[in-house]
Amino acid sequence: MSVKVKRFEGEEIPDRLRKDDVDVVFEVTADDGSVEYRYSDVDAARTAVNLSEQDKADD
Repeated sequence: MSVKVKRFEGEEIPDRLRKDDVDVVFEVTADDGSVEYRYSDVDAARTAVNLSEQDKADD
């Protein structure tokens, strides 16, 4: 499975995800096209690993 993590900063952050105390947003995209957003690099990495492990377990 290919999991992609994209980092958005400042003006790159989509309007719907902006909050006063948020400087960075991570977009985690699974191979099936599902997308999740995380507000910390640790949560984004954890999500990416979990998605990858789920795919390996399904094989």
